[in-house]
Amino acid sequence: MKLEMEKWQSGKDVVRAITLDDAADFYEIVKQPSLYAALWWQAESAEACARQIQVVHLSYRQKQLPQTMVIERNEQMIGLLHVSRMEDDLIEIGYFLHPAYWRQGIMKRVLAEWLKRLSRQFSLHRIEAYCACDNTASIALLKSCGFHYEGRLREVCKDQNGAYQDMLLYALIVSDRVKEEIG
Repeated sequence: MKLEMEKWQSGKDVVRAITLDDAADFYEIVKQPSLYAALWWQAESAEACARQIQVVHLSYRQKQLPQTMVIERNEQMIGLLHVSRMEDDLIEIGYFLHPAYWRQGIMKRVLAEWLKRLSRQFSLHRIEAYCACDNTASIALLKSCGFHYEGRLREVCKDQNGAYQDMLLYALIVSDRVKEEIG
């Protein structure tokens, strides 16, 4: 199975595989207070981000996961799309965007296209995404892309301070999305 995803254009943005050259831009994004609190690893420097990119590359090869994709504008990383789990025809996705680009429709456009590409390339049946309970923008994004709320997972992950946090589970059944697009 080919795990590499092709580079593509989405409006003003390019979506491509992440590389070590993205470490400095990656750090500029994840050090934003609104994003840093949600990270599961310490992003104290561009070097730490480079190490994380290396871990991701190795882990994805070992676990047979698709590449992590960068959302790039004017040759600068502004966001990220990633698959954190893949089992047969089910995947779990995650994403983030630099706060300076929030509420401009960028993630909706890019995520919708990425989901189509993932579905075709990997013959997916189900796509899952988790989001923080208070992240109304992410909830709205997932709903706009055809995801449905499936439940609240109590104390499922830790934040930067080690406190357990609840998360909301949303899922998309690919055949439902195809029916909606055709009908």
